[in-house]
Amino acid sequence: MVAAVSYVSYMPETVSLAEGERVYVVERFNADWWFVRKKITLEQGFIPSKVLTDSASYTYILRDKLDLKIEKLAVFKEFHQEEEDESIAPTFTVKLFETEEVEHGDTLVLECQVTGNPRPNITWFKQSTVIQSSNDFQMYYNEDNVAKLIIKNVTNEFEGNYTVAAKNKAGSASCSCKVFVEGNYYNN
Repeated sequence: MVAAVSYVSYMPETVSLAEGERVYVVERFNADWWFVRKKITLEQGFIPSKVLTDSASYTYILRDKLDLKIEKLAVFKEFHQEEEDESIAPTFTVKLFETEEVEHGDTLVLECQVTGNPRPNITWFKQSTVIQSSNDFQMYYNEDNVAKLIIKNVTNEFEGNYTVAAKNKAGSASCSCKVFVEGNYYNN
């Protein structure tokens, strides 16, 4: 099962889950509360059943969430662009790999190339959350229209779905990658 939304635990016998986190259902006590064990950390506790969905359904839920968020992204006009230029919706000439495996502690680089006129704005997502530049996430978008997301010192928390969205006034496009972190799982 997968957490369709993030859930913050306020009771000692419950567990918090991040959106997209995978769990095993240990026991279904009733229709509202299930006892689960996290796939990576092996932490156990109760969770509201409505927070969970199966993997196939989560794929559609995530796609719908991303589509709505991409639709709402702002488009910034470049000052040097001339108005008479033909507008062309973004297209990925090099997409992200469908899956990436990275060793715990290593650096992960997600890279793609996009075209469009005017030059598209780039936004990165983890699950359905917009990624902000930080010590954990560095983003680059060069003059050759290559977009990169760099994650240094990868830990288990970085496992999940990553999406890059390109948007301009003519439209939008996106591509996604599923990241798996190998080794050094928590020892409880």
